[in-house]
Amino acid sequence: MSLPLLRTAALLAAGSWLATATAQAAGWSPSKCGSEPDAPTLHLGTVEQYNASVDAFNAYAKAARTYNDCLVREVSAEQAANNAEAVKQNQAISASARTIQGRITANFTRDSAALKAAGAKLKK
Repeated sequence: MSLPLLRTAALLAAGSWLATATAQAAGWSPSKCGSEPDAPTLHLGTVEQYNASVDAFNAYAKAARTYNDCLVREVSAEQAANNAEAVKQNQAISASARTIQGRITANFTRDSAALKAAGAKLKK
């Protein structure tokens, strides 16, 4: 079965999420970045659902990149403003950011694999 309408989702490198920043676990979260984007729920049973899921995933990727860029800028500014006694706080901020970025990376990894597998299955 040929599926000309299938589109390929861009896979993001996990390394792009290894910046400096942080959040919830240490009680810090970015105040100027809005809400962390929610990963989409993928529906992969039909070509139409797959295409809609690719669109949702791509929209999420764009929003997550924008959020991450803001997160990194805000962390950098906040860390620069802290004085020498704040080293411990900066470490907690960075650890929390890695947790957020790990969650985003896991969402990309999971959803990219699901989209790839569904695309291959639907092409048959």
